[in-house]
Amino acid sequence: MRFLPNPARLAPAALFVPGPACAQVFNIHDENYTLGHLLNDLLWTVALLVAAVAAIYYANRTLHRLFGTHRDRLVTRYAMMSAVVLAVLFLLIILLPFTPENRSSVLTLFGISLSALIALSSTSITGNALAGMLLRPIWNLKEGQYLTIDGVFGRIERIELLRVEMRTELGERISFPSTHVLMHHVKQMPAETAVISTSVSLGFDVDPSVVKPLLEQAATAAGVTGASVWVQEIEDYSVVYQIHGRPATPDRLNESRSRLNWAVLEKLHGAGIEIASPDLVSARMFGKSHVFMPTVKN
Repeated sequence: MRFLPNPARLAPAALFVPGPACAQVFNIHDENYTLGHLLNDLLWTVALLVAAVAAIYYANRTLHRLFGTHRDRLVTRYAMMSAVVLAVLFLLIILLPFTPENRSSVLTLFGISLSALIALSSTSITGNALAGMLLRPIWNLKEGQYLTIDGVFGRIERIELLRVEMRTELGERISFPSTHVLMHHVKQMPAETAVISTSVSLGFDVDPSVVKPLLEQAATAAGVTGASVWVQEIEDYSVVYQIHGRPATPDRLNESRSRLNWAVLEKLHGAGIEIASPDLVSARMFGKSHVFMPTVKN
């Protein structure tokens, strides 16, 4: 392996004699390459490695102090830390005692490795890391939002670099890889603007002017503010009414929706309005001894 000398790489007799000796290129197998050269090369390499580790450690401490452990800033912190590590590795290759030919080969290998890592990132941890960096600026995801991914509805609890963790209506925790969230259709509902709704179908014989105030009263009883009643659909045999508004406790969306359903039932039943299918079917009663078999005629 060929090395470039530095002031500390000269033979002991030449340490104090500047001149053409400093420009020589030594080979570890050359007769001019002494034990002093080897020790100086090792010391220089160790010093660079210690300085690199210290720089990474200091950068990590500094970023931790600036950004802390707040989840909203973790992506920025990870991205900056990755840039610092890459910069330190690049400087190591530049400063280590390689010959120009060896340094060029190492730099080429470093560039190829980095390019291959990025090219294969779609199915690797690096792909999730890159997707995690893009989730916030593209989807504007935040903890506390309600999210629907592939038909799964839940509240975002944690957004990490590699995954998004949600809690469903049943209290289950589901983690989606960052690449999955980035590449699929996502429905968002911020907690501060969350809206709940429920629908009920009634017959045409029920006066709509009576239904609307009853549904508004149900919303008030359930703690729903800004309630609005819509005629969602006019079907062949019924009218579908929908009431929606903002819950009093956005962090408990499912509980608020359940209270609204209970209140709708109580108000409509209390007013004597039947919530049933408008198709009325007549039924005939038979005794237990009756057998549904044809009578055989002789």
